[in-house]
Amino acid sequence: APVPEFVLIPPSNPPRSVRGDSLVVRLNIDVSGKVRDVEFRSTGDRGYDQKLRRTALEWRFRPARDASSRPIAVAYDVTLQF
Repeated sequence: APVPEFVLIPPSNPPRSVRGDSLVVRLNIDVSGKVRDVEFRSTGDRGYDQKLRRTALEWRFRPARDASSRPIAVAYDVTLQF
């Protein structure tokens, strides 16, 4: 699995619809550890959804590796607690 290079923190001031809840964010991470795509169910607040998407696209990882220790692209789920 890929390893985050730092603590993954969502944007501040989440909408009430997710406070006290969790949200699974699927990240598509390339062979260099860069997030290329982000998918999640809407929080109900388009502005917050856009901030979360932009923030997640800036997250960086040490890439996942196959059995031969070569970096590979993967889909990786992160569960955020609000």
